[in-house]
Amino acid sequence: MSDLRTIADCLEIEALRGEFTNAEMMCDYDRFPSLFRKDGRAADPRRQRRVHQPRGDPRRIEQLQGLWDCFV
Repeated sequence: MSDLRTIADCLEIEALRGEFTNAEMMCDYDRFPSLFRKDGRAADPRRQRRVHQPRGDPRRIEQLQGLWDCFV
């Protein structure tokens, strides 16, 4: 990781992960869409498929969260 772009990318990814976690913990569902690209998707690894389009209805994440035992 001697390349500065690689280091900057890693820092941006960690910052995004922190923002996502914070939005979830604060139940700030309106903030979720801003954390994804316009063509972004969220995935449920247990089902190995995409579960929703985050830029759609922000309340969808709230509904999905109610179905999960754990949200990480």
